[in-house]
Amino acid sequence: MQRFLSYSELGRLAESLDAEIERTNAVHAVAAIRLLALTGCRRGEITELPWNEVDFERRLLNLPD
Repeated sequence: MQRFLSYSELGRLAESLDAEIERTNAVHAVAAIRLLALTGCRRGEITELPWNEVDFERRLLNLPD
């Protein structure tokens, strides 16, 4: 089954993540969740992505085929 978050759900997620940063200062964990939510990538695609595949200048992830 494939399901996408609605705009209102994304807004509530963003609010919850902002609150989590205020509560715990877990900025890296929150950034990872945002990246997963906004890109649609699988967790393994992000955690196993080598740094040389991240294009910071153009703000792109170069995922292998």
